[in-house]
This record gives sequence, C-alpha cells and structure tokens, in this order.
Amino acid sequence: MINKADTILDILLGINIDTLLDIILSINLDTTLDIITGINLDTILDISSGIYMDTMLDIITGINLDTTLDINTGIILDTTEDILLGIS
Repeated sequence: MINKADTILDILLGINIDTLLDIILSINLDTTLDIITGINLDTILDISSGIYMDTMLDIITGINLDTTLDINTGIILDTTEDILLGIS
C-alpha cells in the first residue's frame, strides 16, 4: 500500500498540511489544479481509484506533481513543511 506523507503528518500532528500550506501560500493548491484541469481532482480520482491524488496523477502524467508545484511556486513545498513544523 502506498502511504502519503501528508496524510501521515496530518494524523500525527493533528494538522491538515494541505490547508496549512494554502494559508501560508495564500493559494488553494487543490482548487488551483481543479480550475486548470476543469476536474475536481480530489473527489474524482480518490473515489474512482482509491489512490491519493498526487500519486495517481504522477502515474498518469509521468510528472512528479510535487516537484512541478515547487517549480511553479518557487517554494520547495516538502522542505517548507519540514521547516515550519520542525520536522525533517
């Protein structure tokens, strides 16, 4: 089974990492992707595939979406989470 780091951190810390990043970046990342593609990615992909959105889209597109978001925002998202939360 594929484990999603965001989800694990959410459970361990009691914090919704995605929402925290949305607030910090003033961008709703999920919604932005929804607008670009015209698809509600979380709902459709999670329900239809049972696989987390990022992982499924990585497989379909052959692109690492986290890295792509890093390039687009100029912020390394995973590292930024680590620094803000004090977790490596």
